[in-house]
Amino acid sequence: MGSCISRAKAQKEITREILNESFRFIDGRRYHNNPNSRYALPNDDTEIDRLQQQHFCLRYAWQGNFHAPIMDSLKNNNVAVLDAGCGSGVWCLDMATEWPDVEFLGLDISRVFPEDIKPKNVKFGEHNILEKIPVDDGHFTFIHQRFLCGGIPIADWEGNILKEFARICKPGGWVEFLESDVKFVSPSPNADWLWTSFIKFWELRGMDVNIGIHLEGYLIKDGNFTNIHHETLDIPIGSWGGRLGQLISEDLRLGLGALKVPLASIMGITVKEYENLLENFEEEVNEYQTSWRQHRIYAQRITSP
Repeated sequence: MGSCISRAKAQKEITREILNESFRFIDGRRYHNNPNSRYALPNDDTEIDRLQQQHFCLRYAWQGNFHAPIMDSLKNNNVAVLDAGCGSGVWCLDMATEWPDVEFLGLDISRVFPEDIKPKNVKFGEHNILEKIPVDDGHFTFIHQRFLCGGIPIADWEGNILKEFARICKPGGWVEFLESDVKFVSPSPNADWLWTSFIKFWELRGMDVNIGIHLEGYLIKDGNFTNIHHETLDIPIGSWGGRLGQLISEDLRLGLGALKVPLASIMGITVKEYENLLENFEEEVNEYQTSWRQHRIYAQRITSP
Protein backbone atom coordinates (compact mmCIF):
# COMPACT_ATOMS: atom_id res chain seq x y z
CA MET A 1 0.00 0.00 0.00
CA GLY A 2 2.80 2.38 0.92
CA SER A 3 4.55 1.88 -2.42
CA CYS A 4 1.28 2.54 -4.28
CA ILE A 5 0.80 5.81 -2.42
CA SER A 6 4.41 6.75 -3.14
CA ARG A 7 3.99 6.05 -6.86
CA ALA A 8 0.75 8.06 -6.94
CA LYS A 9 2.43 10.95 -5.16
CA ALA A 10 5.37 10.81 -7.54
CA GLN A 11 3.03 10.85 -10.52
CA LYS A 12 1.26 13.91 -9.15
CA GLU A 13 4.60 15.65 -8.72
CA ILE A 14 5.59 14.84 -12.31
CA THR A 15 2.23 16.11 -13.57
CA ARG A 16 2.64 19.30 -11.54
CA GLU A 17 6.11 19.85 -12.99
CA ILE A 18 4.82 19.41 -16.53
CA LEU A 19 1.97 21.85 -15.90
CA ASN A 20 4.34 24.35 -14.36
CA GLU A 21 6.50 24.21 -17.48
CA SER A 22 3.55 24.71 -19.85
CA PHE A 23 1.48 27.15 -17.81
CA ARG A 24 1.75 29.85 -15.17
CA PHE A 25 -0.86 30.81 -12.60
CA ILE A 26 -1.85 34.36 -11.58
CA ASP A 27 -4.68 35.18 -9.16
CA GLY A 28 -6.16 31.73 -9.62
CA ARG A 29 -6.18 31.91 -13.44
CA ARG A 30 -4.00 29.78 -15.73
CA TYR A 31 -1.96 31.32 -18.57
CA HIS A 32 0.48 30.05 -21.18
CA ASN A 33 4.13 30.07 -20.16
CA ASN A 34 5.74 30.84 -23.52
CA PRO A 35 8.16 33.78 -23.20
CA ASN A 36 8.00 34.38 -26.97
CA SER A 37 4.31 35.28 -26.93
CA ARG A 38 2.65 38.50 -25.76
CA TYR A 39 -0.83 36.98 -25.63
CA ALA A 40 -2.22 37.89 -22.21
CA LEU A 41 -5.62 36.22 -21.82
CA PRO A 42 -5.90 33.06 -19.70
CA ASN A 43 -6.30 29.51 -21.07
CA ASP A 44 -8.00 27.75 -18.15
CA ASP A 45 -11.35 25.97 -18.13
CA THR A 46 -13.26 29.24 -17.61
CA GLU A 47 -11.64 30.74 -20.69
CA ILE A 48 -12.16 27.58 -22.73
CA ASP A 49 -15.86 27.62 -21.83
CA ARG A 50 -16.02 31.26 -22.93
CA LEU A 51 -14.43 30.45 -26.28
CA GLN A 52 -16.75 27.49 -26.83
CA GLN A 53 -19.81 29.65 -26.27
CA GLN A 54 -18.32 32.48 -28.33
CA HIS A 55 -17.82 30.14 -31.29
CA PHE A 56 -21.48 29.19 -31.54
CA CYS A 57 -22.54 32.81 -31.09
CA LEU A 58 -20.30 33.83 -33.98
CA ARG A 59 -21.47 30.96 -36.17
CA TYR A 60 -25.08 32.05 -35.59
CA ALA A 61 -24.41 35.77 -36.05
CA TRP A 62 -22.42 35.29 -39.26
CA GLN A 63 -24.62 32.41 -40.46
CA GLY A 64 -21.76 29.99 -40.90
CA ASN A 65 -18.19 29.09 -39.97
CA PHE A 66 -16.66 30.69 -43.07
CA HIS A 67 -17.58 32.97 -45.97
CA ALA A 68 -14.82 32.19 -48.47
CA PRO A 69 -16.13 30.33 -51.56
CA ILE A 70 -14.61 26.95 -50.65
CA MET A 71 -17.71 24.78 -50.63
CA ASP A 72 -16.75 22.89 -53.81
CA SER A 73 -13.22 22.32 -52.49
CA LEU A 74 -14.52 20.89 -49.22
CA LYS A 75 -16.58 18.37 -51.16
CA ASN A 76 -13.41 16.96 -52.75
CA ASN A 77 -11.08 14.41 -51.16
CA ASN A 78 -7.52 15.13 -50.01
CA VAL A 79 -8.27 18.70 -48.95
CA ALA A 80 -6.34 20.15 -45.99
CA VAL A 81 -7.58 23.01 -43.79
CA LEU A 82 -5.60 24.91 -41.15
CA ASP A 83 -7.04 26.70 -38.13
CA ALA A 84 -4.20 28.98 -37.03
CA GLY A 85 -4.42 29.82 -33.33
CA CYS A 86 -7.15 27.24 -32.76
CA GLY A 87 -7.50 27.70 -28.99
CA SER A 88 -9.88 25.06 -27.66
CA GLY A 89 -10.20 23.61 -31.17
CA VAL A 90 -13.95 24.19 -31.33
CA TRP A 91 -13.91 25.57 -34.91
CA CYS A 92 -12.00 22.52 -36.18
CA LEU A 93 -14.24 20.11 -34.31
CA ASP A 94 -17.40 21.78 -35.61
CA MET A 95 -16.11 21.84 -39.19
CA ALA A 96 -14.79 18.27 -39.04
CA THR A 97 -18.21 16.95 -38.09
CA GLU A 98 -19.76 18.58 -41.14
CA TRP A 99 -16.90 17.66 -43.49
CA PRO A 100 -15.66 14.18 -42.47
CA ASP A 101 -13.52 13.69 -45.60
CA VAL A 102 -11.51 16.90 -45.08
CA GLU A 103 -8.21 16.96 -43.13
CA PHE A 104 -8.23 19.61 -40.39
CA LEU A 105 -5.18 20.79 -38.47
CA GLY A 106 -5.45 23.14 -35.50
CA LEU A 107 -2.34 24.83 -34.13
CA ASP A 108 -2.07 26.82 -30.92
CA ILE A 109 0.61 28.03 -28.57
CA SER A 110 -1.07 26.23 -25.64
CA ARG A 111 -2.20 22.61 -25.42
CA VAL A 112 -5.80 23.40 -24.46
CA PHE A 113 -7.31 21.45 -27.35
CA PRO A 114 -8.56 17.84 -27.04
CA GLU A 115 -5.79 15.34 -27.71
CA ASP A 116 -7.59 12.00 -27.45
CA ILE A 117 -11.33 12.30 -28.02
CA LYS A 118 -11.79 13.97 -31.40
CA PRO A 119 -12.90 13.09 -34.96
CA LYS A 120 -10.41 11.02 -36.94
CA ASN A 121 -10.01 13.80 -39.52
CA VAL A 122 -8.73 16.33 -36.93
CA LYS A 123 -5.20 16.78 -35.65
CA PHE A 124 -3.99 19.36 -33.16
CA GLY A 125 -0.49 20.57 -32.45
CA GLU A 126 1.28 22.92 -30.07
CA HIS A 127 2.97 25.56 -32.20
CA ASN A 128 3.58 29.30 -32.16
CA ILE A 129 2.28 30.48 -35.53
CA LEU A 130 4.77 33.35 -35.47
CA GLU A 131 7.33 30.66 -36.26
CA LYS A 132 7.56 28.72 -39.52
CA ILE A 133 4.73 26.21 -39.80
CA PRO A 134 6.18 22.73 -40.41
CA VAL A 135 4.33 21.81 -43.62
CA ASP A 136 5.27 21.82 -47.30
CA ASP A 137 4.58 24.79 -49.54
CA GLY A 138 0.98 24.90 -50.81
CA HIS A 139 -0.24 22.27 -48.35
CA PHE A 140 -3.53 23.90 -47.32
CA THR A 141 -6.56 24.67 -49.47
CA PHE A 142 -8.05 26.89 -46.77
CA ILE A 143 -6.50 28.74 -43.82
CA HIS A 144 -8.75 30.10 -41.07
CA GLN A 145 -7.75 32.50 -38.31
CA ARG A 146 -9.91 34.24 -35.70
CA PHE A 147 -9.33 36.92 -33.05
CA LEU A 148 -5.55 36.91 -32.91
CA CYS A 149 -5.19 40.69 -32.73
CA GLY A 150 -3.93 40.12 -29.18
CA GLY A 151 -1.48 37.41 -30.18
CA ILE A 152 0.31 38.79 -33.23
CA PRO A 153 2.57 41.87 -32.90
CA ILE A 154 2.05 44.67 -35.41
CA ALA A 155 5.24 43.99 -37.39
CA ASP A 156 4.42 40.29 -37.78
CA TRP A 157 1.22 40.75 -39.75
CA GLU A 158 2.91 42.01 -42.91
CA GLY A 159 6.41 40.69 -42.36
CA ASN A 160 5.53 37.20 -41.15
CA ILE A 161 1.94 35.95 -40.99
CA LEU A 162 0.73 36.88 -44.47
CA LYS A 163 3.94 35.72 -46.13
CA GLU A 164 3.86 32.40 -44.27
CA PHE A 165 0.19 31.89 -45.12
CA ALA A 166 0.99 32.64 -48.77
CA ARG A 167 3.71 29.97 -48.64
CA ILE A 168 1.57 27.20 -47.16
CA CYS A 169 -1.65 28.04 -49.02
CA LYS A 170 -2.27 26.16 -52.24
CA PRO A 171 -2.40 28.40 -55.35
CA GLY A 172 -6.08 29.14 -55.85
CA GLY A 173 -6.76 28.37 -52.17
CA TRP A 174 -8.20 30.81 -49.66
CA VAL A 175 -7.30 32.51 -46.39
CA GLU A 176 -9.89 33.99 -44.06
CA PHE A 177 -9.63 36.22 -40.98
CA LEU A 178 -12.24 37.29 -38.43
CA GLU A 179 -11.20 40.24 -36.25
CA SER A 180 -12.82 42.96 -34.15
CA ASP A 181 -13.05 46.69 -34.65
CA VAL A 182 -11.25 49.16 -32.44
CA LYS A 183 -14.45 50.65 -31.01
CA PHE A 184 -17.89 49.62 -29.86
CA VAL A 185 -20.76 51.03 -31.92
CA SER A 186 -22.94 53.42 -29.86
CA PRO A 187 -21.16 52.78 -26.54
CA SER A 188 -22.11 54.21 -23.18
CA PRO A 189 -19.41 56.43 -21.61
CA ASN A 190 -18.29 53.64 -19.26
CA ALA A 191 -18.36 50.96 -21.97
CA ASP A 192 -16.25 53.26 -24.14
CA TRP A 193 -13.85 53.79 -21.23
CA LEU A 194 -13.52 50.05 -20.72
CA TRP A 195 -12.94 49.35 -24.40
CA THR A 196 -10.51 52.25 -24.86
CA SER A 197 -8.49 50.95 -21.90
CA PHE A 198 -8.58 47.45 -23.39
CA ILE A 199 -7.16 48.86 -26.62
CA LYS A 200 -4.46 50.76 -24.75
CA PHE A 201 -3.45 47.60 -22.89
CA TRP A 202 -2.77 45.72 -26.13
CA GLU A 203 -1.07 48.68 -27.78
CA LEU A 204 1.38 48.78 -24.88
CA ARG A 205 2.19 45.14 -25.72
CA GLY A 206 2.85 46.04 -29.36
CA MET A 207 -0.45 44.70 -30.75
CA ASP A 208 -2.71 46.23 -33.41
CA VAL A 209 -6.21 45.64 -32.08
CA ASN A 210 -7.42 47.65 -35.06
CA ILE A 211 -6.16 44.94 -37.41
CA GLY A 212 -9.64 44.15 -38.72
CA ILE A 213 -9.70 47.53 -40.44
CA HIS A 214 -6.15 47.23 -41.81
CA LEU A 215 -6.01 43.63 -43.04
CA GLU A 216 -7.52 44.32 -46.45
CA GLY A 217 -4.79 46.85 -47.16
CA TYR A 218 -2.11 44.47 -45.91
CA LEU A 219 -3.36 41.71 -48.21
CA ILE A 220 -3.34 44.06 -51.20
CA LYS A 221 0.18 45.25 -50.35
CA ASP A 222 1.46 41.70 -49.87
CA GLY A 223 0.82 40.92 -53.54
CA ASN A 224 0.24 37.19 -53.08
CA PHE A 225 -3.54 37.40 -52.86
CA THR A 226 -6.42 38.39 -55.11
CA ASN A 227 -10.24 38.44 -54.94
CA ILE A 228 -10.05 40.17 -51.58
CA HIS A 229 -13.39 40.55 -49.78
CA HIS A 230 -14.04 42.62 -46.66
CA GLU A 231 -17.33 42.24 -44.77
CA THR A 232 -18.46 43.88 -41.53
CA LEU A 233 -21.14 42.89 -39.04
CA ASP A 234 -22.45 44.77 -36.02
CA ILE A 235 -23.47 42.23 -33.36
CA PRO A 236 -25.75 43.55 -30.58
CA ILE A 237 -24.44 43.51 -27.02
CA GLY A 238 -27.02 42.97 -24.30
CA SER A 239 -30.59 41.72 -24.00
CA TRP A 240 -31.84 44.38 -26.44
CA GLY A 241 -30.31 42.05 -29.04
CA GLY A 242 -32.17 38.97 -27.78
CA ARG A 243 -30.47 35.80 -26.64
CA LEU A 244 -27.48 36.39 -28.94
CA GLY A 245 -26.94 39.83 -27.43
CA GLN A 246 -27.09 38.42 -23.91
CA LEU A 247 -24.45 35.78 -24.69
CA ILE A 248 -22.18 38.29 -26.43
CA SER A 249 -22.45 40.59 -23.40
CA GLU A 250 -21.44 37.71 -21.15
CA ASP A 251 -18.54 36.87 -23.46
CA LEU A 252 -17.19 40.42 -23.39
CA ARG A 253 -17.60 40.82 -19.63
CA LEU A 254 -15.67 37.60 -19.05
CA GLY A 255 -12.92 38.71 -21.41
CA LEU A 256 -12.66 42.17 -19.85
CA GLY A 257 -12.85 40.63 -16.39
CA ALA A 258 -9.86 38.39 -17.08
CA LEU A 259 -7.73 41.52 -17.50
CA LYS A 260 -9.16 43.46 -14.56
CA VAL A 261 -5.85 44.06 -12.79
CA PRO A 262 -3.90 45.66 -15.69
CA LEU A 263 -6.97 47.47 -17.05
CA ALA A 264 -7.84 48.95 -13.67
CA SER A 265 -4.24 50.20 -13.48
CA ILE A 266 -4.47 51.79 -16.92
CA MET A 267 -7.78 53.44 -15.97
CA GLY A 268 -6.36 54.72 -12.69
CA ILE A 269 -9.03 53.04 -10.55
CA THR A 270 -9.11 50.22 -8.03
CA VAL A 271 -9.92 46.64 -9.00
CA LYS A 272 -13.16 46.95 -7.01
CA GLU A 273 -14.18 50.05 -8.95
CA TYR A 274 -13.37 48.21 -12.16
CA GLU A 275 -15.55 45.27 -11.10
CA ASN A 276 -18.39 47.71 -10.40
CA LEU A 277 -18.09 49.02 -13.96
CA LEU A 278 -18.43 45.49 -15.30
CA GLU A 279 -21.48 44.88 -13.11
CA ASN A 280 -23.20 47.86 -14.76
CA PHE A 281 -22.03 46.88 -18.25
CA GLU A 282 -25.22 45.00 -19.20
CA GLU A 283 -27.54 47.81 -18.12
CA GLU A 284 -25.57 50.43 -20.01
CA VAL A 285 -25.21 48.55 -23.30
CA ASN A 286 -28.97 47.96 -23.26
CA GLU A 287 -29.67 51.65 -22.67
CA TYR A 288 -27.38 52.74 -25.52
CA GLN A 289 -28.08 49.69 -27.75
CA THR A 290 -24.36 49.10 -28.15
CA SER A 291 -22.96 46.76 -30.81
CA TRP A 292 -19.66 44.98 -31.42
CA ARG A 293 -18.37 45.54 -34.96
CA GLN A 294 -16.45 42.66 -36.50
CA HIS A 295 -14.52 42.33 -39.75
CA ARG A 296 -14.34 39.22 -41.91
CA ILE A 297 -11.68 39.37 -44.62
CA TYR A 298 -11.02 36.57 -47.07
CA ALA A 299 -8.76 36.37 -50.10
CA GLN A 300 -7.55 33.91 -52.72
CA ARG A 301 -3.95 32.86 -53.14
CA ILE A 302 -2.77 33.88 -56.61
CA THR A 303 -2.21 30.99 -58.98
CA SER A 304 0.93 32.40 -60.63
CA PRO A 305 3.53 35.10 -59.95
